[in-house]
Amino acid sequence: MTSRKTSKIEEPIALFLVGVQCRSLKSIWKLPFISRKMSKLQNELNMNKESGLLWGENFISFKPFTTLFLSYWKSIEHINEFANNSKYSHKETWIQYMRKYYKDKNIGIWHETYEINPNKVENIYVGMSPFGLGAVGQLSEISHATENFNKRLNK
Repeated sequence: MTSRKTSKIEEPIALFLVGVQCRSLKSIWKLPFISRKMSKLQNELNMNKESGLLWGENFISFKPFTTLFLSYWKSIEHINEFANNSKYSHKETWIQYMRKYYKDKNIGIWHETYEINPNKVENIYVGMSPFGLGAVGQLSEISHATENFNKRLNK
């Protein structure tokens, strides 16, 4: 039988989504620069455990071409610290992006930040390796106490 699991977190954490969108083939040549910079930032995060990054994964969609870095952090403050700390290349990368590509109406950068309350979390993973909150929180087998949506939300 395929395992069914759920994940719990004990403290608030932050969900950070960030990505790039390219809406025209005229601007596709700019993506390698942006991709290299995003990879460098992610490597910096992975090499510095004090950054606050708990887990992250990259995704791509093609209509229009859009990237997504889905990431969980210890806190919103850790995300802000990373963005503004000169020991990381984020600030320099942002300045370069604004100088080179800000006026290009076919390229966009986006991000969203959410604080996740441990009492407002529901999830289930069936036959999956650790992913998302399942990679961040305490993963356990589904039991009678967590067998449905409402029970996992403690309702």
